[in-house]
Amino acid sequence: MENTLDLNEDWIEHTGQEVGDLLRHDSAEATESGNQRVYVIDSDPDTLLSLSELLSREGYPTEACSEPEKGLAYVERTQPALVIASDEVRGLKRLEILDRIRQVSPSSRVIILSASVGWEIHEEVLRRGGSQVVSRRAQASTILGIVEQLLVRGKR
Repeated sequence: MENTLDLNEDWIEHTGQEVGDLLRHDSAEATESGNQRVYVIDSDPDTLLSLSELLSREGYPTEACSEPEKGLAYVERTQPALVIASDEVRGLKRLEILDRIRQVSPSSRVIILSASVGWEIHEEVLRRGGSQVVSRRAQASTILGIVEQLLVRGKR
């Protein structure tokens, strides 16, 4: 049976660790040929933790931040290969995070997480320079497939 990654539910056991502003998961298995770093920006700590763990387990060096301004400063400083961000983060208008990521790191690919995925938001994300829209309730294999497509195969 396929594992479902419900980003709105706490699908992993919390081990008493506090989810801080910044989570870092480096993997020795990460590809050495180029930038494979993934950065996650979302106001929901469960999303940060679950996505960071999922991507790290698959060998992607991953960092995450719950505060948009700190996250954007980090993205500008490090220029990650991929940014995964919620379409609605605390303190910003819907999809404003995408516009700001494109400004500070034009070469980063961007996946937008959304509670509602329809043709309207998909079209808007692509128009604004995003790479893909993914449902918050997407299966883990779907998210990993998109990440692989964008990073390993190099497709926008």
